[in-house]
Amino acid sequence: PQSVAVPGATLDSLSRADTDGWALFADGTIELTDRMSLSLGIRQQEEDLVTGALQPAIAAPALPGSDPAGDDFAHLGWLNNFSDSFDSFTWRAALQYQFTPEIMGYVGYSEGFSAGGIAIPNLPYPDVPTQIPYEPETLENFEIGLRADWADGLVRTNITAFRGSYDDIHVTNYIFTRCDGFPNCDGPLTQL
Repeated sequence: PQSVAVPGATLDSLSRADTDGWALFADGTIELTDRMSLSLGIRQQEEDLVTGALQPAIAAPALPGSDPAGDDFAHLGWLNNFSDSFDSFTWRAALQYQFTPEIMGYVGYSEGFSAGGIAIPNLPYPDVPTQIPYEPETLENFEIGLRADWADGLVRTNITAFRGSYDDIHVTNYIFTRCDGFPNCDGPLTQL
């Protein structure tokens, strides 16, 4: 494994984000027979995102936990801005069957959505991007389950098997540089 150095100073990226959104949804259940029902749901949503980074007016504190040398929210204006809109139509369906009054089984499909965006590190290293965009996250989920009461209701089992398939899943990651104190960006890999 490769060791990494950690800088001795903290950095405040002064990144800001504003999100506005709305969603409309409907969900209902249809009784197909006295034992079988079908649940259906739909959702339409939209999110508007504005984000950016501000240029700090003061230096970051030298040590974690120490006070900055002035107003830590003071800035000299925007360094960059980003805005985008994300929308999605998702749906779900579940078929449920009541085998006995105590045992019910179901199969289902559902979709999920999380808007994309952009990370703005605002770090003073030439090998670190100013903006790191990311796509919306989507999910397709397949599920099968069995619910049962046993021993006159004293024992309940809820068994579920599911498989989710993500596209563009959002995860937290680390940013590294080779430029910390090295003007030619040939220094050790340093985690920021």
